[in-house]
Amino acid sequence: MVKKGFTLVEIIVATFILSILTLGLISVFLSSKRLTHYSRSRVTAGELSKLFLEPLQLEVRQDTWGTAGNKLYQNWTSNYTVDKNYNVTYNITYGGVGDTAPFNNLKRVKAIITWNDTDVP
Repeated sequence: MVKKGFTLVEIIVATFILSILTLGLISVFLSSKRLTHYSRSRVTAGELSKLFLEPLQLEVRQDTWGTAGNKLYQNWTSNYTVDKNYNVTYNITYGGVGDTAPFNNLKRVKAIITWNDTDVP
């Protein structure tokens, strides 16, 4: 007589192998979701920095460079919160590399974008 079908041991082994493969795929999907969210946050931060620094480019004019009405005239820091997640801070300081005499007429703009990643699973 020929037996047809699977034994209980074969079914348990197959189920165990299938569950290990499924757990591996789930971890790959979760890590790719985290990476996608982090990459999206970095791109958004880059776009925000461009958004806040582009108006400063309009202030780089020779006729208003030394006047008090120019945003680049004095040392100052601005801080903005965008969409409850992104914090944009940038400051403008005098001086170039090493603040030596040939570079004392330059302005340095530093933008710092921080965000909250607590909502990522």
